[in-house]
Amino acid sequence: MDYTELAIVEKIVELSDKYRKLESIQGMPGHAQVTEINDFKITYISPFSGVEVLPGIKHYIVSIWTKNKKIFNCDYKGLDDINNKKPIAKDWVIKFMRLN
Repeated sequence: MDYTELAIVEKIVELSDKYRKLESIQGMPGHAQVTEINDFKITYISPFSGVEVLPGIKHYIVSIWTKNKKIFNCDYKGLDDINNKKPIAKDWVIKFMRLN
């Protein structure tokens, strides 16, 4: 099964809420929610975290890392900004979407 970017972002938010751990971000004010499950490290930054993409600009930022390599990143203002049409067909996606 292929999943869209929106489905992956929703899974990141779900896991971040469930396993919430705050970490400061090197070189930036504010914090990120960081979740480590199996081989994945997930970061979730909300506009309310104090982190700014650029001075004065706050977005949601989510990313997935595995083995110190970023495999997914999405920067968005709201869910309407996220691609819900094009599926992402990568091997890691199915494994990630099965996480609880």
